[in-house]
Amino acid sequence: MRPTTLLSRMLCALLGAATPAAAATLTRGPYLQLLTTHSVTIVWNTDAPAACALTIHPLADGATTLIAGGTDTVCAIPVDGLLPGAQYGYTPSADGTALAAESVFRTDDPSTTSFAFIAVGDSGSATSSQFAVRDRMVATPVDFLLHTGDMIYDTGAAVDFDPKFFAPYRDLIRSLMFWPCLGNHDWETAIGQPWRDAFYTPANNPAGSENYYSFDYGNAHFVVLNSNESTDPASPQYTFLDQDLAASDAFWKFVAFHHTIYSNSRHGSNLLLQANVVSLFDRYSVDLVLMGHDHDYERTFPLLANQVVAPGQGTVYITTGGGGQQLYPAGTSYFTAYSESAHNFARVAVDGHTLVAQMVRVDGTVPDSVTLMKDAPSPKCRGDAYCDDTRPCTVDTCQADGCHHEVVTPDAVKAAIDAARLVDGCTGQTLPAFVSRALTQAARIVDRAARTGNPNRTGQQMTIAAHRLDVLARRAERAANRGRLVPACAAGFAAAVGTSESRAQCLASQRLPVADTYIEELRKGRKNHGGAPTLKVDSAPRSVAYLKFDLSAIPRVRKAVLVLHVVGKSPDGGKVYRIPATGWVEGTGNPDVDPNSGKGPGLTFAEVDTNGDGVLDAADDPSLAPQPDEVVAKMRAVADGEVVHLNLTRAFQSGPGIYSFAIMNQNPDGARFASKENPTPRLRPGLRIVR
Repeated sequence: MRPTTLLSRMLCALLGAATPAAAATLTRGPYLQLLTTHSVTIVWNTDAPAACALTIHPLADGATTLIAGGTDTVCAIPVDGLLPGAQYGYTPSADGTALAAESVFRTDDPSTTSFAFIAVGDSGSATSSQFAVRDRMVATPVDFLLHTGDMIYDTGAAVDFDPKFFAPYRDLIRSLMFWPCLGNHDWETAIGQPWRDAFYTPANNPAGSENYYSFDYGNAHFVVLNSNESTDPASPQYTFLDQDLAASDAFWKFVAFHHTIYSNSRHGSNLLLQANVVSLFDRYSVDLVLMGHDHDYERTFPLLANQVVAPGQGTVYITTGGGGQQLYPAGTSYFTAYSESAHNFARVAVDGHTLVAQMVRVDGTVPDSVTLMKDAPSPKCRGDAYCDDTRPCTVDTCQADGCHHEVVTPDAVKAAIDAARLVDGCTGQTLPAFVSRALTQAARIVDRAARTGNPNRTGQQMTIAAHRLDVLARRAERAANRGRLVPACAAGFAAAVGTSESRAQCLASQRLPVADTYIEELRKGRKNHGGAPTLKVDSAPRSVAYLKFDLSAIPRVRKAVLVLHVVGKSPDGGKVYRIPATGWVEGTGNPDVDPNSGKGPGLTFAEVDTNGDGVLDAADDPSLAPQPDEVVAKMRAVADGEVVHLNLTRAFQSGPGIYSFAIMNQNPDGARFASKENPTPRLRPGLRIVR
């Protein structure tokens, strides 16, 4: 080896030993966690292990404190002994070197009655829409932030937390507390372990679970639930919610979780969750419930026991799932006060006895706002069949508190369950599994309540059971609309479980056609198809479907939706025409199976094509041939197994009577729909009526 080479290597080694190790670099945060009136935990991550420390001082007097932490890539330093409602400046450091400029936060002030916060959900996608919502959040003055879940798409993986949460919200979380909530996507990786690694929650529940918790701010109390876990009345989470709300005397009460329980968007209302928790929200007078999951904005009217009530008498539910992910369409129903498919967040401002909740779009406009006002905290027995934990509930005591509605007895619930078990007789078939499970569960609740010997506890369990049965009836309604139950069975079930008269009437208005058939030209042109299991719509050979509904007993139709089940796909499902003639007969023929059938009475192509040219137009019987100016609904391509919903409301504005419709398309690759003679009851057509 040459001397010069050896010398060079020795010099390099010495110089290398004298070079200090590279300083640790901030990769996450700093961000606030567990903020209270007197404490906070400040968290940050670095790219390499380092001795971390925090300098902090109140802005009022400038006295600085240095708090040392451990040596790691993750530093979480708890700070205690802070003053309520005071501002503090802090700076994180690694190995004695500051990692970021000073940040400022304010502790909670329990004496304040004026504060504001943002609720946002379904955001963690690192899209331009998320950043646009974020920018509007940064520009909106608030005291803290609250998430309604799905913080990290697609699966809550640890690698996605920085680009989809900590980087986008860097400027917010260094100064504002962002209370986290588990969504279904956050739950997918190791049932939320990366989420628990990233966030620190109070875990102030008997199970010590970080997944759900509560906190106070100002004159309000907040509960954050994990809707991925059970909220059944026998579950630890239900017990926590019950006890936590009961213990709070806060002026305002809020609850947040991910899966929305009042929605008309893609996912719809989570009825099981609704059945489990709404009775507690009613009992403890929760003012506002914040949810996500459906990617839109929806606000309900005040609700009590699932019914719309006067302002101040119920709970308002807001779905704010427009934080950045792809939007879903927004619908409406009886409980909808406002809905919109738009990227958004909710801003809630409390000022003493007044609460204002607003929807804020990314452009800063506020298309929806609701104001809640009250003079005192709401009673803890609002809408329940009991008053408190010490007095058995009677009509007199509950009325004295101004919150009695109805006492539900064990006998009443048992009678409803027994009656409901007989409903399957309306179809001769077994009810769907969800009905049987819910009935069994309700029966167990009744039995468990009866064994407690505590009249107050029994009343509580009866309320839960009755509420579940009402929810079950509404699930039966939805099942009927999807073809899982025939309408009459849904109506009978609703009546059996004791739903409101208006709902039972609505369900009773699920109508099968009194007649349906199709006509076809050429060799079958003089035969009826009234006995066929399908309704054929085609242009070659020309085939037209007909349906007739009897609404003689319905004085007023607010909405009418025709439900068809596709059993033969087509690029063109056809147009629906109002047909003046109502005296036609469907017949019993099915020439597709038996060439000799269909010769008796029944509507035929020859009867409609009065000039015999094989074309249905204005030259034919105008009371039976579809006319261009009588189109009331249109279909595009239809797929096998699809359920088609067609709004025919405008065709039913003439009052009670019999109504006829025809379906005709312009494509030789025709469509087929199940008829009322179809051997599968759930596939038969129906008309859903809202009075």
